[in-house]
Amino acid sequence: AQATGVDFSNVAIATARRLNAELDLTTRFIESNVYDLPDALDETFDIAYSGLGALCWLPDLPAWAQVVARFLKPGGVLHIFDTHPMLWIFEPATGPEGKGVTDLRVRHDYFPNPAGLAFKGGEPSYAGSEIIQSGSHEWAHSVSEILAAVQAAGLTMGGALSPVRYRRAGRGNCKRARGSG
Repeated sequence: AQATGVDFSNVAIATARRLNAELDLTTRFIESNVYDLPDALDETFDIAYSGLGALCWLPDLPAWAQVVARFLKPGGVLHIFDTHPMLWIFEPATGPEGKGVTDLRVRHDYFPNPAGLAFKGGEPSYAGSEIIQSGSHEWAHSVSEILAAVQAAGLTMGGALSPVRYRRAGRGNCKRARGSG
């Protein structure tokens, strides 16, 4: 099978291509805004995958779902792996000197806001302490908004799974947590 990855970030694409070469893989990577992908690519695929944290960068889910539908072969499958949008309404309050979460406070709306959330630059990355100079926007999408966009694009839902919670069981091993499902 031939895998194709798409991202609008030239840095992400360069990193993916470097790792692809290091691992001696044959994945193709295309630098494109997802909404413009039909201008950059003209083929269809058996599987489309939207990974963790991708949907929050998209202001127009119906347009995204139309692009996905355009690239899926008849009988193709879209897999979406993401956190539940409820997670993003909270902002943790930390203890003294920023140590430990002491409380979760409702900070953002669960329901879609077409304007999105604006974040000013000059703040640390969510992925570490590196300062991100430029501002950004994110869009919260409810589960119903995601499913409605996919359905309106002509795709049908075959199932849904909630991720199973795991806890560390020591020395890097994971064990299924009781009551998780």
